[in-house]
Amino acid sequence: TKHKHQKSWRHLMKKLNKTDSVGLDRRLRAAGGAPPNAARSASITSCFFDTQAAISFFARFGIQVVQEMKSCVILDTDSRRANCAWGIMYAIQNMGWAVEYILQIINDCPAIGNTDVLCAEDIADLVFTGSSFMPAGAWMASSCT
Repeated sequence: TKHKHQKSWRHLMKKLNKTDSVGLDRRLRAAGGAPPNAARSASITSCFFDTQAAISFFARFGIQVVQEMKSCVILDTDSRRANCAWGIMYAIQNMGWAVEYILQIINDCPAIGNTDVLCAEDIADLVFTGSSFMPAGAWMASSCT
């Protein structure tokens, strides 16, 4: 029933030492009994690694775009057209992962996380991960024969 659900939710929040749902984001968590600044230290660590990942995926995106601009010039065979299409989709995927890490930075870097941005990150994850299925499957079929 609704009352039991609310009671169990309050019990869970109390166990997690939370007073509202704002703290239930996806930041790294510190174990119980950790020093008071442990949660902030964990979010700073996440912020650092999120930043490194965003830079890496933006770089991969740029490198992939340059590579596809060169390799997609001559599209005289089905194989070349397919490889060009797969490469472009792979570039889009790298851009998407960079965007996802930018969204994680928005949540992890401030002292108080922004859990609303996690919805945008989930949508980006679905869209950009979905864009990778076709080239991943095609490359797998090509590599695994």
